[in-house]
Amino acid sequence: MTGEVVTAALMNEQIKDNGLLTAPAIMTGQGDLIYGSAANTPARLAKDTNATRSLTNTGTNNNPAWAQVALTSGVSGALPVANGGTNLSSYAVGDVIYASGTTALSKLNKPGSPAGEVLTFASGASAPSWVAPSAGVGIGLVIALGG
Repeated sequence: MTGEVVTAALMNEQIKDNGLLTAPAIMTGQGDLIYGSAANTPARLAKDTNATRSLTNTGTNNNPAWAQVALTSGVSGALPVANGGTNLSSYAVGDVIYASGTTALSKLNKPGSPAGEVLTFASGASAPSWVAPSAGVGIGLVIALGG
């Protein structure tokens, strides 16, 4: 700053004291990470010895920590089929999910108008479909004989 007098105390605070706390001084092992835990306050996060951990910032202090990814809050987008999801991001009431390949899922929208359509999978078809019921398509004929 213009007009500021540099004193020994100011030099000690800015040069000597800050120089004592350096990243190499607080790192104690391979894989350690340095982060700011407060203004001008470096801290050390030791590596996690467990496999498949990710760096997160959860908790009340929001400091970094090692954790596993939470599927309810730590994943964005649609979870792929290979990881147990559907790879689909939206559904409507009445939609049907079906296997469209050995490792793929697809969605068939609910039937429109008229109401009462039935789900069928025609011979040679590659996907199910909604059709209006008729003799031989989606319904059978049952005759009861009394005796």
